[in-house]
Amino acid sequence: SLEKLMHYVNKDGRVQALFSDPEQYALAKHEEVINWTVKTDDFFPYADGAHGFWSGFFTSRPALKRYIRESSAVLYAAKQIAAFAGASQSAIQPLREALAVNQHHDAITGTAKQHTTWDYAKQLYAARQNVSKAIKAHFDTFGLHRGHWCPYLNVSACNATQRLASGDSSKVVVYNPLAHSRKVTIELPVVWHCDVADMFTGEAIPSGMVQSLPSISNYGKSMGGSKTSVAFEAELPPGGYRTFQVTATDQ
Repeated sequence: SLEKLMHYVNKDGRVQALFSDPEQYALAKHEEVINWTVKTDDFFPYADGAHGFWSGFFTSRPALKRYIRESSAVLYAAKQIAAFAGASQSAIQPLREALAVNQHHDAITGTAKQHTTWDYAKQLYAARQNVSKAIKAHFDTFGLHRGHWCPYLNVSACNATQRLASGDSSKVVVYNPLAHSRKVTIELPVVWHCDVADMFTGEAIPSGMVQSLPSISNYGKSMGGSKTSVAFEAELPPGGYRTFQVTATDQ
């Protein structure tokens, strides 16, 4: 134990070992009357070898950085939805743990080896799959019934809206986990021209057809997205959601 180790160190007499705290340490250093140097330049990049420099912490692996940030928002919303539904949050715990691991100084910084980075992303993906299943089940509590999770909007892919043909419609739920109202622009990949309406009031929502973001993965693989998207602005209440109806037309 530490007590035994300290006993024999103190018995030797050359060094005194004791349990300390930050205050005692600061007082001891102050008593040394040291003239500390002041560093005014940057600490980065620094080298741990002749040709080994560390830099790029804020720009390396931007896809993983975005995935971590987005997954944090998913966790925040999932916790609220589970609470509103009066459901267990056990399905959310893996995402908490995956996000915690991704805060490692070689994860979110982008300085890990490639195979390690793939594993970080894999952990987030598996945890988010669990959360998506739980959220779909919780929606039953709100009378929204089970729906389709669209995690690939950043590559213009969402099966629920892409499969809409002329005359078909789909219900779209947009949730705001923040404690204040907000306006967000929603882009949904579609094949046909689409109109948007508020499901509660029936009011038509101004919308337009825009060119979709490229539907490719980090490695150039096609993600099967649409070339066009319907875009509209959604005004969302604090800690709540709005439901929209997207209808494909012949226009």
